[in-house]
Amino acid sequence: MAHQAAFEAPGNWYRGNLHTHSTGSDGQRTPAEVVAWYEQSGYSFVALTDHLRYAGAGLSRPGCIAIPGIEVHGIDPQSGMYHIVGLGGDMAPGAKWEPAHSLQADVNALRERGLLVHLAHPYWSGQSARDLAAVEGAHSVEVFNGVCEVGYAKGYSGQTWDNILAAGSRLWGLAVDDAHWHPWRPDSGIAWIMLKAPELTVEAVLEAVQLGRFYAST
Repeated sequence: MAHQAAFEAPGNWYRGNLHTHSTGSDGQRTPAEVVAWYEQSGYSFVALTDHLRYAGAGLSRPGCIAIPGIEVHGIDPQSGMYHIVGLGGDMAPGAKWEPAHSLQADVNALRERGLLVHLAHPYWSGQSARDLAAVEGAHSVEVFNGVCEVGYAKGYSGQTWDNILAAGSRLWGLAVDDAHWHPWRPDSGIAWIMLKAPELTVEAVLEAVQLGRFYAST
């Protein structure tokens, strides 16, 4: 399918967050509470991406759809620590993930299960553009991560993204909350994408993400 920029594509604009956590891993709100918060805050979609556990299926509300997902992390002998987020797919609800401890192997395994994969918070993870530009199969990289910014002042990965692009790897740039809901560190509603899609369904949102029909904001 030929690329069509978001402002040229038909459809409606929807606001959403593609990275957040719940009590399914290290978040402080239940999955249902997470979706309700984003709905009440004017979001149209939110992805549940708990660590090493597939979450989010069946939690959509009338005003906000829940996109199932997972965050996988590990230590790669070549590139060091990595975190990647998988969206969509049809894994069993609550399924646990055993990291391959290889960035490329985990990207491949998620894609084999039908998930879209993006690279999470490279500045916080200490990853270089050289490490990430060599990865095959990812569709985007987090250019801004809310919890990494408010917690560690390492939320903005713009230079890393720019260097990835300069190396010839074409990844879209995302802005996400990565909310964990700790009361001493507000980390929700900080960053999002505005996405253009013909309808508000999980399939339409993920297709628009894959095609780059969105822009990132804070």
